[in-house]
Amino acid sequence: MTKFELLKLQKLFRIQNSIKPKTYLDELASEGFLEDFIEPFFKNKINEDPDFKNRVYDSLYDWSEEVSEKLELYYLESICESLSFFNEYTKLWKIQKQ
Repeated sequence: MTKFELLKLQKLFRIQNSIKPKTYLDELASEGFLEDFIEPFFKNKINEDPDFKNRVYDSLYDWSEEVSEKLELYYLESICESLSFFNEYTKLWKIQKQ
C-alpha cells in the first residue's frame, strides 16, 4: 500500500466515523447512565455476547466523560489476555537448545 493510498484510507475512516449516527448506547454513555442501564436490563447479555460487550465498552470509552472502573477493568483484562497469549506463543523461543 502506497503512502497516498494509506492517506486516502485514513481520510475515509475519519469521514465514516464523523457521519456515523449515535446509538442508544452512545447516548446513554454521554449522559452518564449507561452503566446504570446495563446492570438491570442487560446483565446476562453482556456476559454471554462478546460483541455486545465490546460495543458497550467502546461506547463508554468514546462518549463517557466520567471515569469508569468497569471500563478500566475490561481493558486491563484484555491486556492480560493479550500478554498471556504472547507469553504462550513465545514460550518455545525462550527455551534455548544446548
